[in-house]
Amino acid sequence: MNAEVRESNTFTQKDSRTGGLIEEYLCYLSEKKNRSASTLDSYKNDLDQFTAFLAELASAGSCGPDSRILNINADSTRRFIDFLNGQYTPSTLNRKITAVRGLYSYLISTARLSANPFARLRIRPVEPTSIEYLEEAHLQQLFDAISGSHWLASRDRAIIAILYSTGMRVGELLGLCADDIDLDNKTMQIRTAGRATRLCHLAAWAWHTVERYMSRRPLSYITDPSQNDVLFINRNGDGLSARSIRRKLTEYSRRANLPVETTPAILRHSCAIHMLRRGADVKAVRNLLGHLSASSIRPYLNYLSEEPNQPAVLSEPVEIAVS
Repeated sequence: MNAEVRESNTFTQKDSRTGGLIEEYLCYLSEKKNRSASTLDSYKNDLDQFTAFLAELASAGSCGPDSRILNINADSTRRFIDFLNGQYTPSTLNRKITAVRGLYSYLISTARLSANPFARLRIRPVEPTSIEYLEEAHLQQLFDAISGSHWLASRDRAIIAILYSTGMRVGELLGLCADDIDLDNKTMQIRTAGRATRLCHLAAWAWHTVERYMSRRPLSYITDPSQNDVLFINRNGDGLSARSIRRKLTEYSRRANLPVETTPAILRHSCAIHMLRRGADVKAVRNLLGHLSASSIRPYLNYLSEEPNQPAVLSEPVEIAVS
């Protein structure tokens, strides 16, 4: 059983209730920092695990979760880190520590505490891993696997074109509205929780898929008035889910017999790798992907610098034949 599965079964016997302080902190992240729903869910799980750990250390019938959080000592801090070490990947470990450290920073800002017990803890760098992405020929195979002229096929072509051309996160894709598409200027506005809105220009072939889908998108299918402006809908007229998009990408990548099972993240990686191979400015790539820190692009640069038989930098943009 891996660590992520084991986590849900760890420290459940004693009081592991989420305290009011954590709920308050998550509310702050949502309303003031505009953190995404997925980030809030991850942080809630991490902080629930933290409070359950503190409950396990406490004696039976002792104070509640909020009091334990406020009265944590150096020994409990060290033991929590020791518990995490060795169980999780570096990226998961970093997220968990970031969640707990952020909670204590919030408590300091609201005058509950005067010092952060996790402030001096150095988060170890994430170990470099291989980046999975699609080669340009694979993209053509992926599009060729989407057959038919039904509006659902047009939708799926547009989804793949947007995810690849913009490096957009799947959550950002699901948040797209018809009003975010400027047909005259061929631009797309991306709204991102916690970040500034950014504007993307699509290549001609990608824009063709968007126009084709929008001309065929059956508004008569939409039964929920709140969904009228959602760009990507399912056959029932409801907004798509991330799960349904991943399922369709898996289906098409298997039809195309691709060496890599396509996901939204892999299309995002493909966008970054292909742009950097073509000599794109690092800052431009970072801005397109919506990264706040320059260090977020470093894994791609490191990968390309160590890539065996690295192809020469090309100047011609990717062109995909789409029907």
